[in-house]
Amino acid sequence: MENALNVELMEIAARSLYYIRQSRVLIIAQNIINKQEFMDTCLNLLQEYPMTNVLLHFIESSQEIPLDYQQLKPYPKFHWQFRSLRETKLVYYPQHWRNLHGVNITTHTDQSIPATVAYKDVQGNWKLNGHVARLVLLFVEHFNGTLRMYKTLNEGEVDHFTIVADMATKRLIDIAMCLHVISTPGHSTWIYASDVYEIGQDLSVMGGIMLDIFRSLVITENITEYVRMRFDFNTTTGYYAALSQWKLFSLKQKYHRYKSFCTYDNLTVHRFIPWNIILQPNSQFKEAFNYLLHRVHQAGMLDAWYASAFYDLVKLKRLSLVDPNPERGPQAMTVDDLQIAWLVIVIGLVVSGAIFFLELWYYHNFRYRD
Repeated sequence: MENALNVELMEIAARSLYYIRQSRVLIIAQNIINKQEFMDTCLNLLQEYPMTNVLLHFIESSQEIPLDYQQLKPYPKFHWQFRSLRETKLVYYPQHWRNLHGVNITTHTDQSIPATVAYKDVQGNWKLNGHVARLVLLFVEHFNGTLRMYKTLNEGEVDHFTIVADMATKRLIDIAMCLHVISTPGHSTWIYASDVYEIGQDLSVMGGIMLDIFRSLVITENITEYVRMRFDFNTTTGYYAALSQWKLFSLKQKYHRYKSFCTYDNLTVHRFIPWNIILQPNSQFKEAFNYLLHRVHQAGMLDAWYASAFYDLVKLKRLSLVDPNPERGPQAMTVDDLQIAWLVIVIGLVVSGAIFFLELWYYHNFRYRD
């Protein structure tokens, strides 16, 4: 490049490397008069795309290749760092994502139980649990980031997962704290979603009498009320549920004498559903997030996080294990148990006494008339 940064060429390079954020990029700038201005312009473009593994080497008209160069440091904010080929233990392209240096990572949750359980502790501080929330929290902690919520949480306020995922695609948040289903690789969000986090099924969960689904289908836009009815085991209708939610319902009614909800093989809507977590398009965090996601699977953390969320739900009394229809065994009789018997005796005495006095009256009034 001569004299000034070729913006069109940079845009072509950015499009070619789209969704490959950790690509190694070497920019060779020749005969640049104002190097600082060139570096500032280049830095702004790299941050916009963004590109995180970049080296900038200035070359003069002479045949000698300079030993000094600029290395891009993306965290906590994009800046250039002067480096030299004379350095020992030189690493040209370090994995910058292994230390985010406190960079802000914005997220928002759909509060879909059991993926995310949001509540306030006794000090009034927000706490998050669930296998999706814990993954995002671990990501921020492990790579030395700073978590920031997009907006203030309201306990129990549920958003549909498509709304939260759409916030990530519009670059309002960095990571969507919810699971998103991508059915085929041709889906518009496939290339900037995380690797598969969970394999599940879509089920129809029935309560009470099963009706013709085409005759009894009810559509609602109030997702909070829908989730509340399903979680409270309102058996006036059936519900749609993912496999992770059905596992929670099964645990809740495990020790119930009569099951409130049930499902059948022929009620499985989809048998193989890959659930992902949506990041921003062209996200600079994708490689680090996928790295941690696979480590979590290897360590078996999902089961532990799921059990922890279940424990919190019980502790918060959002979920009760008490059987609504307990089996009653033999019990000792009390005075209260004899109330009906005493009532029958009293009524019998009153009726028999009335009949007795009626017979006496009849005897005294009609005996001598014959």
